[in-house]
Amino acid sequence: MRVALLHTPLDTPGGGERQVLHLAHELERLRHEVVLYTNRLDAQHCYPDLIEGLNIEDVGKGRLLAPATRLFEFAQVPSADKVWLFTLGRAPKEGVEVVNAHNLGTNWGAALAKRRLKVPAVWMCNEPPHAYHTPMARLRWQGWAERLFLAAVDRTAARSMDKIVVLDRKNEERVRSAYGAPSVVVRSGVDADFFEKRAGDDRRGDWGLEGRFVLLHVGYAAPFKGQQDSLLALKELRLEDPGVALVLAGAGTKAAYTPLAEELGLKDHVRFFEGISNEALATLYASCDALLFPADQTWGLNVTEAWAAGKPVVVSKAAGVCEVVDDGVTGFKVPYGSPGAIAKAARALRADPALGRKMGASGRAFVREKLTWSAYARAMVDVYKDALAGPSN
Repeated sequence: MRVALLHTPLDTPGGGERQVLHLAHELERLRHEVVLYTNRLDAQHCYPDLIEGLNIEDVGKGRLLAPATRLFEFAQVPSADKVWLFTLGRAPKEGVEVVNAHNLGTNWGAALAKRRLKVPAVWMCNEPPHAYHTPMARLRWQGWAERLFLAAVDRTAARSMDKIVVLDRKNEERVRSAYGAPSVVVRSGVDADFFEKRAGDDRRGDWGLEGRFVLLHVGYAAPFKGQQDSLLALKELRLEDPGVALVLAGAGTKAAYTPLAEELGLKDHVRFFEGISNEALATLYASCDALLFPADQTWGLNVTEAWAAGKPVVVSKAAGVCEVVDDGVTGFKVPYGSPGAIAKAARALRADPALGRKMGASGRAFVREKLTWSAYARAMVDVYKDALAGPSN
């Protein structure tokens, strides 16, 4: 099968980037032909080990759409400033059998490619635009412009997809609410061997955190990611235990959360990491005592990666990945927006190291059995086959 994957951009590290790159590799191992199209490729800063060997085409943003892009950027209409995503629709070549859009907005290009090439289109919808379910502060006219643009472009493109794939039931509901469309749940994979090999790799001394109980929070800076709750939990923990520290890893975290860390008196107890490689991320997991994921979002690849590294997790009940967390067995589930509950869970892990090791081992066993990249790719091939067999929209 000849598959065109669409993902933009590939210039910084992140969960979606790891997901699509692993999928491309696994599809090729299954003897499928894959071309990955993106608007920006920077292999050096976006998992060069995963990008190596893949057939990737950088199509840029497209000159014809540049004026419209600049106009919407100036007007600060959140979704409309990405009109350049339509450039992706012209990229896939004749002979492609399935177009698989793989992140937010790439369904727009996939809809054009589907129409042009007369092939089915599949969308891995990790999350619909936040405007559908989260109020965003903006001027009234900008809000109207955003809603009109999404209704005309995003909903139209989403409804033209032959199959929409999601990672969890939370996103299944969000897709149904946003688009009135059904979706199929396919769990993302995790490279258990890659993360397990670094078990016991302790770098805390290099970070000035030697002898500390280290909590790790992975995710780019955003309110719904819950970094502020992790910091507030750390403040509570340190009132009774000065040996606890926090690592925030993700794009934009230092600028966004240094002021809060200083305000809370935590400047010397928080470390920031941005733009890290896959290897460095694995080292962070190996060197922490527990992962915090107090987010309100779909799925959460970092939770499964922490399990692969043998680490316990503290996960918000508002996170999609929460549905595969066995409370008290592979981790703790806590209410969203509750720093006190996060602190309580971390306190339990701090007091009982054997409990943390047992939870981490149970999580590792779960991902090895249920969440492999090969299983993910095979499930996506089944989705492609269903799309090819079914009526085209």
